[in-house]
Amino acid sequence: MNNMTDEETAVCRGCGMKLNGKPYYMGGIARHPKTGEQCNASFWGGYVCSDRCDDIADERQKESIDAHVTSNRY
Repeated sequence: MNNMTDEETAVCRGCGMKLNGKPYYMGGIARHPKTGEQCNASFWGGYVCSDRCDDIADERQKESIDAHVTSNRY
């Protein structure tokens, strides 16, 4: 029986799919719900379910950093 709440469930940083396992910050591993394969951790933290989702998460993080740097210029 799984009593985990949404806050305690790992989520892919690329596509948002719920994964089997605890969130990255809680440690452990996450698995793809359909294949059962272990999900990789993104360079920036969090789990990704595929190489494509890793690329998406990476691009989002870079855009976030660029927006932050740009907004702090005088």
